[in-house]
Amino acid sequence: MGYVFSQWEQIVRERIKLREMELAYWIKYNLFTFNWWLILLTIITFWIVWWRFLDKNRLVEILLFGSFATIIANVLDVIGTSFVLWSYPYALFPVATPLLPANLVGFPVVYTLAYQYYPGAKEFFCCFCMCFPIFRFRS
Repeated sequence: MGYVFSQWEQIVRERIKLREMELAYWIKYNLFTFNWWLILLTIITFWIVWWRFLDKNRLVEILLFGSFATIIANVLDVIGTSFVLWSYPYALFPVATPLLPANLVGFPVVYTLAYQYYPGAKEFFCCFCMCFPIFRFRS
């Protein structure tokens, strides 16, 4: 049991070192750069567009759907980044999932508007298929 615990302690120490490296990278190469401002502007623009076109009579239904889309996006992103299947060189915040703004803004805004304007399963699926490649190559 002692060997397992010492191995875990070593993993935690390496994760702390990695976190310090990531934070230093974020401060030096991300914070207040053009890409940082672009991400921030994109987030603000997405929310303004979403609020402008949102059917406020269906707010609860659309928010529930958006919450579901957000959960799925975050879970898949955590899995992918944990297994280093992909990574993100630019981030708005130095958090575990650098694509948090896209997961909390991009996916929900686009898919809630698609859900609102394409109520049929076939139409929504077609819209989803058109949006997926855009989000796939977002980094």
